[in-house]
Amino acid sequence: MMRRSGRTARIKNNTVVLLLIVSAIWIVFMSSGIFSLPLFPPDEPKYASAAERMLGTGDFVTPYFNCTPRFDKPPLIYWLIALSFKLFGVSAWAARIPSVLSSLGVLSLIYLFSAREFDRWTAAISSVVFACTFHIWVMARAVAPEMLLVFFETAAIFSFYYAFEKKNNIYIWSGYLFAALAFLTKGPVGVFIPGSVVFCYFAYRSGFLFTLRKLLNPAGLVIFFLVGLPWYIAMFKIHGYRYFQEFFLFHNVYRFTGKARQHPFNPLYYIAVITGSLYLWLPFVPDVWRNGKLIVREKRKELFLIIWVLFVLMFFSISVNKLHNYVLIAYPPLAVLFGQTLRNLSAVQKSWKGMFAVIAGAELLGLIVLFFSMRNIPAVILAGGAALVFLSLVTALRGTSFKKAFPLTLSKGMILLVIANFYIATYDRQMQPSYSFLRAESLFEKDPVYFFRKDSEDIVFYSKQCVTAVKGREALEDLLKKHPEFILLIREKDLWEINGFYTEDVVPFDDIAGRKRYLVEIVRSLPRG
Repeated sequence: MMRRSGRTARIKNNTVVLLLIVSAIWIVFMSSGIFSLPLFPPDEPKYASAAERMLGTGDFVTPYFNCTPRFDKPPLIYWLIALSFKLFGVSAWAARIPSVLSSLGVLSLIYLFSAREFDRWTAAISSVVFACTFHIWVMARAVAPEMLLVFFETAAIFSFYYAFEKKNNIYIWSGYLFAALAFLTKGPVGVFIPGSVVFCYFAYRSGFLFTLRKLLNPAGLVIFFLVGLPWYIAMFKIHGYRYFQEFFLFHNVYRFTGKARQHPFNPLYYIAVITGSLYLWLPFVPDVWRNGKLIVREKRKELFLIIWVLFVLMFFSISVNKLHNYVLIAYPPLAVLFGQTLRNLSAVQKSWKGMFAVIAGAELLGLIVLFFSMRNIPAVILAGGAALVFLSLVTALRGTSFKKAFPLTLSKGMILLVIANFYIATYDRQMQPSYSFLRAESLFEKDPVYFFRKDSEDIVFYSKQCVTAVKGREALEDLLKKHPEFILLIREKDLWEINGFYTEDVVPFDDIAGRKRYLVEIVRSLPRG
């Protein structure tokens, strides 16, 4: 009896420790640095600006950006950003709150699913693998609907899974609810991915007709229609066929088929994206691969996760247009597969040592190339790169078990995060004078703002006004007839075109890639004295 109570106490203590570890991982890897992140064009300012306008006008039906209706995405992300603005004030970091919290939601779903299907250690490892994936680092902080979509799609898939496994209508109804919310986040893909993943697995396991009857639940369909359709109906009433054509046809059908060619990439594009994102976990890929083959051969329950990953990869690889964020929904099952595999590893694997040695060589080569190709490299980047090489070599030489290799891998993640946050914080400090100048001139001096030839969406958010583009000297002369002074965003290569105009202020406004731009205050005449 005492042994049992002692074991129970240890399990409870381990659970608390694991939850603390997972929480710390989320805080460090998925939410740190958001206070120093400005809004990056082209997309982030669009979501933030549209949400701010909704809050200001009270029109929560039609999103607007730069005084033009924006039909690219459904409303849920705008609504949540607007709510964040209401609670915390309008700022770049407040616009990131929905994505940050969505990443915590996905992390929680992964933990709960893995703990239920396997054990708590598997759940903890799976959560850490997910949190320490580069792609997730980026999108967990992004002002975009993708992480919110991953949360609702993952919740829908897990709900539908348990609807078959537990034979409880609560799960099927919650699955339809989450699918409806995914539909309000990104459109048809939010329904298609969860439905297809679950259908493929259970049609294989339980038969086509049984799976179809189970999924087509009348009460679930009613929930979906009541939650997911009213906003679309309102948009059709307001904007008519124009909305249907631009959102459903152009942004969904035409982009998939290639009739609208915007981001055409090689069919292997997503393999490269996922491989790069799993950089920290690449040494363990051979073990996951061997475990995956065993799962398929023995038809174990983890086959559900493999089908999930494969369906997402195949579907989006078929699409002519490809964007990196389309495959974010593949990371939750990948994280669980990694967690389940690594949980059962104990002795050192020869493949680890070889892989870590190869990665150390690649890191060293990258550091050398960086050193000779860039000027004035910050010391923190050089020191961080050297530390990465050192840790990879230590893991290759001393990582005699997964328990030793695991913390070394997390340490590499921490170093990379420090480097990324340092770079972003440096950029933010560099941009603050530019943002202050723009706010002062546009909000207090009421100077109109214009783009010269090339637009930049962040200007719209930070200037709090609609901004149009002009081309050529004649257009500038016409503007001076209307306004005694105005602000012009201009690229360095176009500066020659404003020669001869009176300018009061020229403020650098470089983008994150270092491309030279300037905010120039052009005046009709210089003040006397």
